[in-house]
Amino acid sequence: MTEEEFNAAFTTKRATTAAPDFAFSHTFVAEEGHIYDWGCFCTSMSPGSPMHVSTAVVGEVTTDETVPEVEGTNALWCGVLLALFAAVFMY
Repeated sequence: MTEEEFNAAFTTKRATTAAPDFAFSHTFVAEEGHIYDWGCFCTSMSPGSPMHVSTAVVGEVTTDETVPEVEGTNALWCGVLLALFAAVFMY
């Protein structure tokens, strides 16, 4: 696979980290309910010819789907609260 083919097929993000924890975070735009393959590895600062390269870690993640809120439940809770207030104030 050429570099151009790789770049067309995959989204690549880079982050500079620092000791002691080497933490990083990336944000992606993703489709709901879609399965994504991911991979991560660390290199020294030279992207073309790094002196150090870690073992790659790969995995798969499925994005969550937004659950639509059922509007009937709001009316039900309003009715229950109204009945509770009516019962309290009538006695």
